[in-house]
Amino acid sequence: MEGSVSSSGQTSHGAASGPGPAEVLDHLLRHHPEAVVAAITGNGAPRSVAVPDSLGIEARRILTDPEGCVARLGAPDQVRLAQVWCSARRHGGAADELHVPGFESPTHLYMLDMRRDHGVVVAVVSPADAGDEHLIEALRPPLLAARLGKATKDGTGRLTWVDDGLARILDRHAADLVGRRITDLTHPDDRELAIVGWMEMLDQPGASSPVRVRYRRRDGSWVWMEVVNTNRLDDPDHGDVLAEMVDISDRMGAFEAIRARDQLLHQLTETVHVGLFHAELGGELLYANSRLSELTGVWGAKTFSEHISTVGGADRGRLEEAVGAARAGGETAVEVEVRVHGGLRYCRFSFRPLRSGGGEVTGLTGCVEDVTEAVGERRALETKAASDHLTGCLNRLGALTLLEELLGARGSGTDQPGGTAVIFLDLDGFKPINDRFGHAAGDEALVAVADRIRSSVRSGDAVGRFGGDEFIVVCAGVTSAEQALSVASFIGARAFGEPLEIGGEEVWLRASLGVAWSAGRGPDALTLVGQADAAMYQAKRDGLTRPVLYARVA
Repeated sequence: MEGSVSSSGQTSHGAASGPGPAEVLDHLLRHHPEAVVAAITGNGAPRSVAVPDSLGIEARRILTDPEGCVARLGAPDQVRLAQVWCSARRHGGAADELHVPGFESPTHLYMLDMRRDHGVVVAVVSPADAGDEHLIEALRPPLLAARLGKATKDGTGRLTWVDDGLARILDRHAADLVGRRITDLTHPDDRELAIVGWMEMLDQPGASSPVRVRYRRRDGSWVWMEVVNTNRLDDPDHGDVLAEMVDISDRMGAFEAIRARDQLLHQLTETVHVGLFHAELGGELLYANSRLSELTGVWGAKTFSEHISTVGGADRGRLEEAVGAARAGGETAVEVEVRVHGGLRYCRFSFRPLRSGGGEVTGLTGCVEDVTEAVGERRALETKAASDHLTGCLNRLGALTLLEELLGARGSGTDQPGGTAVIFLDLDGFKPINDRFGHAAGDEALVAVADRIRSSVRSGDAVGRFGGDEFIVVCAGVTSAEQALSVASFIGARAFGEPLEIGGEEVWLRASLGVAWSAGRGPDALTLVGQADAAMYQAKRDGLTRPVLYARVA
């Protein structure tokens, strides 16, 4: 059996007819008494649902707490789980080995697409059995596609060269892409944005222009890409536009999930009234239900101000501003922290004005709901979307977003004393580690380096992995370029002053460091990072062990 099964029983390659999902499920249940089953659904991220009665699964064989089981998986198994989920929905079935908590190690996870007949994807977890190796191999999903790609284009946007990474991302042959205009593959909704960015980039020789667009893969699906086009048309050594691309589908999916949760929360506050009150314009309560007192921790209150006495600090001011806006005739909502019996919860207060027949505002109605869990989930999603899965540092997007916020605060006059610095670190001699010890050891080295950098920075500084073996440190409140260099020197000495232990051996790693510093209304985030990057390359070219400041690059 080759390829992965489909819901019709065909393999993904169409070369042979393998068992369909129902046959695989029957085989697993008959031959593996310890196997358990869960039902999964979702158009993007998977979520568990009740196992349909139509499957005829005994209650003892239904997996309890699937979300908890997934949450306890290690990072590598989380990646394998995502691969199996995506492959099952595309090809009809997929499987791989996972170390599932509570089961003997290793275990086999099967996902079988039975949406046509039962409305769900069926997940089966069973102890590993050597007799099922042929089934596992047939259903094992392909390796994750490349995340990075490069291409060159002529002045009209026609592709003149495509590397293997981009070809894998788009699931196409490089030869089939060369000669095509990239706009032919661009999502219709993104085409205008891409063209505007392209034209602006063409007007500035040597300039780089970032854009986020969706490109069509061979199977018709769309992949989100972060593209940086660099105008080299006037460069006699190149005469083209260099496009550097990163697959950011996972990040965009996380942001879409955040937006979907916020939209759902808004709809719920319009229809589900947990705590209710009706107050006169002066604040006297005409009605309040018991749930409102449970949420605010205040009982027997006569006015709305008494009810919000457990909201303090800046949140109290924001809440009173929202009340004032409603009194003026607006519909407002605000999320605040409420301290109840020594604990902390987040509540969403929504206000609407009550009007007389003549249109005058005569009072207020409002609802209050506990959104603690939703806030936690949203913040977890925001953290995930901005974090590098390997090192736990900020990822490229997260680091740039933070830097943009710092520079924006400086430009608005709300900044802290001093300026903003970016320190760009590129590891020297990292490739031989991968070549000698393997990529797993290379990942361990990256994690160790990230930990050392984090332990070397000042309180409040942020560390980001910019890609591969490149890191940046974003520093606020840096009073001078000299201080920025001093901070970078300390990080270099502290993080790379001792060898790493890899494969039982001590291995020395070094890094080239570049520094860029801005005070007041300086460059934007991409420009400041680009300056630090240029300084780093100067350090690397000159073989310097000390950091180089951008302003001093020859």
